Amino acid sequence: PSPSAWAQIYFENTREPSSIANAIIRYGGFQSRANYGNSMISIRHAEVSIDNVVIEQAFANGIYAGEGAKIIINNSLVQDNGQEEGNQAGVAIDEQAETEIKNTRFVNNDYGIRSSSPRADIEDNLFIGNRASAIYLSLHPGITINNDGYGNARNGIVFSSSRFSTQDLNSAD
Repeated sequence: PSPSAWAQIYFENTREPSSIANAIIRYGGFQSRANYGNSMISIRHAEVSIDNVVIEQAFANGIYAGEGAKIIINNSLVQDNGQEEGNQAGVAIDEQAETEIKNTRFVNNDYGIRSSSPRADIEDNLFIGNRASAIYLSLHPGITINNDGYGNARNGIVFSSSRFSTQDLNSAD
């Protein structure tokens, strides 16, 4: 198999929280539904926890948190995602999503995390060898604490909006 060998796992409009635990998910991301993109796991208007999961070899984004999504990712490995050239990420977070990502390794993705959400809590993660940058934040800074990394095209957090102020950047203190 290779990236995009199958479509997606998608969660949408669920009434109860869902979870994925102790799993390996790879080779997905073929676009099969409009507005879901090429992400291997797409979440919209749903709450999903992902614990001790390997997310790898997605055609584009490993995980996409869309409008109304609430996701918790913990103790996982997100690697080798973004086979489609461009702005792909291990985890891509929409402005209207809420995420908590902790104790997770991001290895060899285009971006480790790409987020435009003010409700992104990104703590205690490790970023290694991501081709664009470890963390890319647009529109809102979210919260980033105790993340580490090396060998990324940009080791650090890229803020890409004129909407940021020093108050935004100091609010995580």
